[in-house]
Amino acid sequence: MIKLEKKDLPEATKYFEKAYEIDKYFKEAIGNLAFCYFQRGEKLKAYNLLQEGLKIDPNDFKFLKAFITVAIELNKIKEAEEMAKRLIELYPSSPEAQSLKPYFQK
Repeated sequence: MIKLEKKDLPEATKYFEKAYEIDKYFKEAIGNLAFCYFQRGEKLKAYNLLQEGLKIDPNDFKFLKAFITVAIELNKIKEAEEMAKRLIELYPSSPEAQSLKPYFQK
């Protein structure tokens, strides 16, 4: 994902929307556009876009991690838990994934 100043979000959003419009399977555009939406407070748009990204690549670390964050923000705890379990299972050697265990594994 990218790092942006808040003032750059409107222009970056337009850029990534155009990239996504051109290629709906362009993972970088999906991830960055979801990030822009989230930063702009458009969390449901980010959530829906990340769902599309996970349809393209259901095991993508960045999509899974971002989806968990957005789902929690939208109080979709069950969905966040499902994705956290998948992330932990898929990436057992990732400290980031393993740090979720106390919150999502019973």
